[in-house]
Amino acid sequence: MKKFAATTLCMALAGTAGHAIADEMFAGATLGQSSNNMHKSRALDAQLGNPDLDGVIHRNSTWGARIGQRAGQMRYYLGYDRVSSERRAYKLRQQTLLASADALIPVGMHETALFAGVTGGIVRLSQESSGFHSHSDNGWAAGVQAGVLQNVGDKVSLEVGYRYLRTTVDTRLQPRGDVRAGRISLRSSGQAYLGANYRF
Repeated sequence: MKKFAATTLCMALAGTAGHAIADEMFAGATLGQSSNNMHKSRALDAQLGNPDLDGVIHRNSTWGARIGQRAGQMRYYLGYDRVSSERRAYKLRQQTLLASADALIPVGMHETALFAGVTGGIVRLSQESSGFHSHSDNGWAAGVQAGVLQNVGDKVSLEVGYRYLRTTVDTRLQPRGDVRAGRISLRSSGQAYLGANYRF
């Protein structure tokens, strides 16, 4: 992560010499699609007959909000993202609160820039499946993101990007009326997204 951050920062500085951009705040929203890698405990597989839990929130719609600051050829922001879905009586929800930093690399004029950066924060995994006790847990998340940023007018920018996270969070599935419980862990997740930002 440290090597990646240093490399992207050096590329941004080398590629943007002579381009002075004033510091500015921005707020935005994102819509996207999730992917994930779930791991099930042996007890869960034995108890529930090897349920397909990878598919519950895999390839489902995500939404998010962010606020941050652009400083020269860097931007720093705090973002919240959420995905929730139900499949074959299983219902899962993933939420993330992440602090991110991107290096911006202008392409041609000021209107278009590539971005790449690092991110880290908290991930929350909840299960609210019918017939099970509800349960939620918090863990850590760290990863990288990259994409393209396009200015549209003086105040608005659009972006398309992809974020990959490694995570350490799990949750418990315990059927109502049963003392036994199995666990599922979210080991990694990805998000392809479109975003819109307003500068102020």
